[in-house]
Amino acid sequence: MSTLVVVVATVVGALLGYAFSGYVADAFATLPSEAGFTGLENDFATMYATVAGTGIATGLATPIVSGLLTVSIGQSVIGRRATVSEVWAQVGRRAWFLVGFSLLLGLAMVLFITVLVLLVVLAFAVDPGLGAFAVLLAVPAYLVGIVWVGTRTGLVPPALALEGQPFWSTVARVWRLTRGSFWRLFGIYLLAYVVVYVVAQLVVTPFSLVGGIALAAGQAFVSNLVTTLGVAVSTIALTLFLGSIVALLYIDVRMRREGLDVELAAAASEQPPA
Repeated sequence: MSTLVVVVATVVGALLGYAFSGYVADAFATLPSEAGFTGLENDFATMYATVAGTGIATGLATPIVSGLLTVSIGQSVIGRRATVSEVWAQVGRRAWFLVGFSLLLGLAMVLFITVLVLLVVLAFAVDPGLGAFAVLLAVPAYLVGIVWVGTRTGLVPPALALEGQPFWSTVARVWRLTRGSFWRLFGIYLLAYVVVYVVAQLVVTPFSLVGGIALAAGQAFVSNLVTTLGVAVSTIALTLFLGSIVALLYIDVRMRREGLDVELAAAASEQPPA
């Protein structure tokens, strides 16, 4: 089911990217001839727009995948396999919350970046030296802010899927739940993303090479098809991997902070033997 969600998101994102590729081609057409896009604006625009659309769509689908995996893993830890209908019945009614959280987090990042950029521009308007100093402060501030908020809210999707509480109450609860666990969660997230990056390069590189060769040979459609396929394969593997880690971290934190392991042991004892 998680794979199906990613596949649908990939196809929808690719189609949307293709639909807006004309605007990207117009932007490429305005670049000077030295940029190397002369005569290839439409081909490059379609490729980049397709990849961008796929990335945005799968980014919105990732919280849903995390919710699906959380419900399934939550049943697995007590020795029970949840059926597809059971998982979707629990996650389906919370899907809008999961997508909404992803959009809200993205909007918060955009606003944060906008504020930093405005501060840097104002600093340059006052004095170039002050502007350069502002840049030196803005870059680490951006990194620290993104890491801090991402780590403290990373368990919101599984909590939204599993607990069934109101949206803002769940966000506030996760914020309290992760208090005191920042560095452990951050270390696990960092290791997971390093692994993801390495695996993504291994998976995507062959598709990118074939797509580049097809594009150079004038086969734009084949190039876009191969590139989209590579993105889909890597996204499926990596989204399931990261989603499983988030789901297990959610259960782990609740065990450490709320004694969930005792409740799970009691629930497991009520299950019929496998």
